[in-house]
Amino acid sequence: MTGKLLDRLASGFVLGDGGYLMGLRLRGFVKAGAMTPQVVVTHPEEVEKLTREFFDAGAEVLQTLTFFGTSNMLAPAGFGEQAEEINRTACRIARVVGVNCICPPQDMLAAARHMRGAVDVPICCQPSAWHSWWGKPAVEPEAFGAFAQDAAEADIRYLGSCCGAGPEHVRAMAGALGKAVS
Repeated sequence: MTGKLLDRLASGFVLGDGGYLMGLRLRGFVKAGAMTPQVVVTHPEEVEKLTREFFDAGAEVLQTLTFFGTSNMLAPAGFGEQAEEINRTACRIARVVGVNCICPPQDMLAAARHMRGAVDVPICCQPSAWHSWWGKPAVEPEAFGAFAQDAAEADIRYLGSCCGAGPEHVRAMAGALGKAVS
């Protein structure tokens, strides 16, 4: 993606990436309960691999894996003293910082539509595909494609995904928006 983000948002839609911590947990690189980003120093090659998969799936903005990346949050997992190294490594891998959310697509879209009507600035919407406390199955990639179409119709221009969403969810959104994928 070339150009500044706000310029891109003014002229069209921008697609973000997916959920890193949950994706890396499902691949066995983040332990249950340790939902902090030390994986960027313990397995940087796996973070880079997942980042490349999101990019290849059509993501135009890649987030840093810095969620809970503060020394006090990393301390219980034994990585408190490495907070700066973890955050620097995460920024080197992604190069762009984004936002995230814990709601499923349609819930998040309802809130984004409300925001869209209240402000005259670009709105970001990055729903989750699954959380263990939801008590229901994960949201399928096809639903993220439908979400992307609905969000585009609502003029929500920065779309992405978060926990539980993988490259297949980003690919579905890219396809729904007519964006090229690798």
